Parts: sequence; structure tokens; C-alpha cells
Amino acid sequence: MWPFSRQWTAPSPQHCRCARHLDDALLATVLPRAAAWLDEAGEDVPPTTIGSLIDHEELGVEPPEPGGEPDEELLEEGFHYSLWLGDAARLHYDDEATPVATVLGQHRGIRKAQQEDREIILIKAPRLCPDGALTALALSLADPRVRLARAPD
Repeated sequence: MWPFSRQWTAPSPQHCRCARHLDDALLATVLPRAAAWLDEAGEDVPPTTIGSLIDHEELGVEPPEPGGEPDEELLEEGFHYSLWLGDAARLHYDDEATPVATVLGQHRGIRKAQQEDREIILIKAPRLCPDGALTALALSLADPRVRLARAPD
């Protein structure tokens, strides 16, 4: 069992256990819009890539900074990263579909994913580097399950 402590620091890519890191193919992946947003976005909206969302800070990852009070609370609760989905990323998932946090929690190396609010997901992933955590978020957003509405219960 990996210990949770205030002394935890994010591993470097050379020392992590990530299944994948950001690469050119993933950054160039075009994300389809969720059906719920197709009418609102209109047809004149250019395709969105994962790379452009990251470049415009619409997808991001933040490891705790040593000595930061909110970050110590994050670590005390056992979470290692705060991930965010900005407004532009919102066009690529549907609230009626499988939640992004659910898909994210199924990635190797992520022990738990918890949606804090519309934009923030906390993850327990002590052996992932920040790049690997962001990659898992990007892959989750590219997963069609986050766009496909579930059948009514």
C-alpha cells in the first residue's frame, strides 16, 4: 500500500508507473461534441483537439504544492491530483452519459476519482506523474461513453 502523507510529491515521468503519457497522436485527437451540445455549438465551430484544450487551459492537472494549505487537505483526504475541465471541454461530454469521473477511475493507476463540481475531479493516483494524470483525463474525455446518453432506468 502506497502511503498517503503530506510528504508525497508527484513522481517524475522517469519514475512513474503511467500506462501512457501525452504524445502527438493523443494531442491531435479530435473530440466529437456531445449530442446535447450540437445544436448550441452550431456547425461553424471548428473541430476541437485534445491539444488545443490543453493549450487553452481547458484541460489541466494540478499536483499539490508542498506547504499549500488547501493542498495539504487534499493529501490528508488521500487525493494526489486535482484535474479540471473548462467550459470548452464541457462541449464534449453529456451529463446524461457515463460521468467523466467514472471513466477516469477505470484507468490503470487511478485508485479513485471523485467529481467535486462541474469542473473539478480529484484522483487518488500516487504513482502517476502529472503528465500521466492529464493523459488519463484526456483519454476519458475521448471515450464515447461520456457522450452517449444512458437508457432511462
